[in-house]
Amino acid sequence: KFKHLMEIGKCIFISGKVDKRFWDKEKENDPNAVIEYEIKIQSIEPLYDLMERRAKSLLLTIPLEYITSDIVKDLGNMIQNNPGKVDLKMRVFDAEEEVFVDMNSHKRKINPETFLKEIQKMDLVKVKLS
Repeated sequence: KFKHLMEIGKCIFISGKVDKRFWDKEKENDPNAVIEYEIKIQSIEPLYDLMERRAKSLLLTIPLEYITSDIVKDLGNMIQNNPGKVDLKMRVFDAEEEVFVDMNSHKRKINPETFLKEIQKMDLVKVKLS
């Protein structure tokens, strides 16, 4: 099922669950029996495009005092130059007043991989991917 992904040098993402190992009826009623667990692999995916496929949203947190017309223009250009499928959310916070405003972009979606490369140049912005 996952053989095509199992090659030397390829990076993969494995997801699964830990479950009680299936055992016979004799052990089930024995209070002294050692319970064994096993890992059941549910999926294996290539790592190179995992962010694009799994990410649902990207949250930018920006301090109010850093917002200028240049920052707004730069962010607008970054969003426009990195179209994708991930929702963009922004949080502007005022540390002095201890309040924040959340904004969701319903029309613009981004490619998180290329967007993150650009946004990391701006030290004033915190980024959270979910």
